[in-house]
Amino acid sequence: MNIPNFLIAGMAKCGTSSLASYLGQHPDIYISPKKEPRYFTSQNTEIYPLRGPKDERLMKWYVTDRGQYFDLFESAKEKAIGEASADTAYFHKYSVPLIKKELGDPKIILIIRNPVERSFSAYKHLIRDGRENMEISEAFERENERIEDNWELIYHYKKASLYYEAISAFLQNFTRVKVVLNEELLANPNQVLRECFEFLGVDQEFTANTSIRYNVSGKPHSRRLMFLIKRESAFKKVFMLVFKLMIPSANKRAKLKSYLLNKNLKRIEINQHVKTEMYKYFEDDIRKTGTLLDKDLLSFFNFHPYLVKD
Repeated sequence: MNIPNFLIAGMAKCGTSSLASYLGQHPDIYISPKKEPRYFTSQNTEIYPLRGPKDERLMKWYVTDRGQYFDLFESAKEKAIGEASADTAYFHKYSVPLIKKELGDPKIILIIRNPVERSFSAYKHLIRDGRENMEISEAFERENERIEDNWELIYHYKKASLYYEAISAFLQNFTRVKVVLNEELLANPNQVLRECFEFLGVDQEFTANTSIRYNVSGKPHSRRLMFLIKRESAFKKVFMLVFKLMIPSANKRAKLKSYLLNKNLKRIEINQHVKTEMYKYFEDDIRKTGTLLDKDLLSFFNFHPYLVKD
């Protein structure tokens, strides 16, 4: 039986979709065709079932059955076999023991970004999908209440941007852990991917197409277009069949989808006072995370202008 020998374990809204897509282009890397199976977290009854708005739709595509999970990798013949589930790192208390039990000691890739931007990206994601109707400051205030009610990870705006505990847990339990910075992936994708290829033990000279950004967020100009792009429906299945006949190239289809999605989203600005308070909130965690990774993340994420004492 094929089992994954690496996992992209998160963090959510940090570029896991893009990284998985880029790595999956490599001929020696197999990424599960099922996006975010979330098997290792869906086994815990303290997290599931989810009870937030429209969360029942999400749970329909989570892979909760062990046999079905391993079936995802049955056809893999590549050297590196993996999957990407953005909640694995955040729920490390539940996922780590099960990963060790089922997979032993796989290679782990974690991707993080500026925590303020990550939190705001999660908020925009829910605005985009029509699952959030509060102003950002009120949504942040309601976060703990929503977490207690078992709302999906995406609503854990601030807590899911605390990286230190999750990274520490994986470093303590697995022998091969690589942490990627989303900002470096955006600025120099070929270099970051070469490092990932080396980490996974595959040819480093392969060049992936990194022109498409996946899972971008914002406020839609047209809800109907967003529904067509994102939501599964009978109409969409028919439309996609016609779309594939009209544009046989999967890469061209992906580029067009990305173009339409980006054109349909307008920017949402974050209140300066809220932003300053968020930087102060994350200061200690980012300092500790930077020490853990031997990198000055406070400077890298440009924290200092927001930490000037009043």
